[in-house]
Amino acid sequence: MFDCHMHTKFSTDSLMDPSIACKTAIGLGLDGIVFTDHLDYDYPEEEFVLNIDDYFSEMEAVKSLYSNKLKILHGVEVGIQPHVLEDSLKVVTSYPFDYVLAAVHIIDGFDPYMREYYKGKTKHEAYELYLQKIYTMIKTFKSFDMVAHFEYIIRY
Repeated sequence: MFDCHMHTKFSTDSLMDPSIACKTAIGLGLDGIVFTDHLDYDYPEEEFVLNIDDYFSEMEAVKSLYSNKLKILHGVEVGIQPHVLEDSLKVVTSYPFDYVLAAVHIIDGFDPYMREYYKGKTKHEAYELYLQKIYTMIKTFKSFDMVAHFEYIIRY
């Protein structure tokens, strides 16, 4: 059993130390974990650009500490938008990630997490647009292992 969607202090939305995640996973009896910190180019208002060199350096150190008890994989959660697709692909194919999550966090400049996304749309229109973006992402972004959170649009 693996946890394949875990963010650490390398993501803007987390403060978790990777060592604490490893200790907790071992305590829970997990076989492994995948650290999938965010890489979201052109995310409004916040920076979700992963410092990849620091990330790999720290993850290798953590891996050496816990690899006898836990399989630790290097991952990334890539936020896909059409205009940043090439930059995102370049990063994913240039580094030795073990696992890549593909996600839609921004649609036409708005995050479905925020109320502004829903203004002027029916519930059906908001959901349909989100699912169309997921479908487009799957067709155009070929370097991923799993789609992250289909349910993102209904979370809040």
